This record gives sequence, C-alpha cells and structure tokens, in this order.
Amino acid sequence: EVAVQTVPKDKITPVSELEKRRVIHLPDGSTVTLNRNSRLDYIPGFTSAIREVYLTGEAFFDIVRVPGKPFLVHTGKVTTRVLGTSFNIKAYPSDKAIEITVEHGKVQVMDEKTNMGLLTDAQQLRFEVDKDQYKFGKVDVNAVAAWRPQEIRFDDITLSEIGRQIEQRFGRTVRFANPALENCRVTASFYEDDGLEEIMTVVCGISQSTWLAKENVIVIDGKGCN
Repeated sequence: EVAVQTVPKDKITPVSELEKRRVIHLPDGSTVTLNRNSRLDYIPGFTSAIREVYLTGEAFFDIVRVPGKPFLVHTGKVTTRVLGTSFNIKAYPSDKAIEITVEHGKVQVMDEKTNMGLLTDAQQLRFEVDKDQYKFGKVDVNAVAAWRPQEIRFDDITLSEIGRQIEQRFGRTVRFANPALENCRVTASFYEDDGLEEIMTVVCGISQSTWLAKENVIVIDGKGCN
C-alpha cells in the first residue's frame, strides 16, 4: 500500500481491502467501488470547498453532483476533476500507465503542469507515467469495468424485507427487538461478495439501529423511524 503524503495522516480516513472488492459510501452520498489490492484515502466530512480523495489501485466512482463543490481524485501525478458522473480509474503502482475511463458525464484530467483535457461518455485517457505522455480514445466501458461484481440493491424497501433477504442469503434468523424498526425503509447498494458484517453495518447505519449476531440469530434494535 502507498501512503498519502499530501494530507496529514491524522486527518485521513483510509479504506483498504487487499483481498476483496468493497463499496465505499462517501459522506456526500457518492459511492466508490474499490477493486482488490486498492486503497482510498479521504478527509472525513468533505468540509472544505473541494471534495477530494486519493486512490491507489483501481476504483469505479459514481459521484453525486454538489453545486460549487468539485470532486477531485488524486492518483500520483494525475488529478481527475468531476462535478457529477460515473467513471473508472486504474492506477496501480506497478502499472506503466494511469487509465481514466468515463461511463457517462464529463471529467477534466490534469497533471502537475498541464490540463490534459475533458473526457466524456465512453472516452478514455491513458497517461504513460514514465514518459509523461497521454492519449485519448473511445473504449468499451463495460469491458473496462468488467471487474465490478454483480450489484445487489435495496431500493426503498423495509427492514423487514431486508431481514427476509438476509435470512435467505446467509441462513440466519433475523429478529427485531423493537417492532417499530420493521417498517423503516432503506436504500443502499452492495455487491455479491460483500459479507454479512458489511451489509448489516451499512443497513443499520442508515436506519440508525444496532445489530448483534449470536449463533444463528441476528437481533436488530433501535428506536425506530420518524
């Protein structure tokens, strides 16, 4: 893993998975899917005028548009600036090039000296790190981002329904200590290789509840929804 030196370490939230892909829910509502052997660093809260993260490895970004707050992705010498779009960045330290591929929307790509240009739908910029050279091209975005696992989405469904899906998937029994929680509605995205702990942590975070697993039973508790 490569440590980020441009931001004080005590202000960085690192998100790193060596063996698994993982979905990161950022404070502004944007999501980042990290590929294996990848790392994302960011300052919690995005309290400054600019939202920015630091990527080592590969990730797919789905960025929420926030007026007046651009989103910056730093990958070594290259910075990608967006307002609201979805795109893939591949920038492993062992690679000879950094690749930025836009699914839809527009992103601006810069290095330390140059504004390299604007990327739009299905365009890719490939930056040769050692040569400081870059080129644009049209690509098949689905092929570039084929590493992403199949998405599992909870789209405005109740905790009761989520509990039934968890029971089917993990073979556990889900119980609610407070019945008022059962009708709380949740919207969240996961992927097929996310584990029980990852799913429950996000679901309970959104619904402001807690969970406890003992043997084959999961108990969800909390005050319920407004």
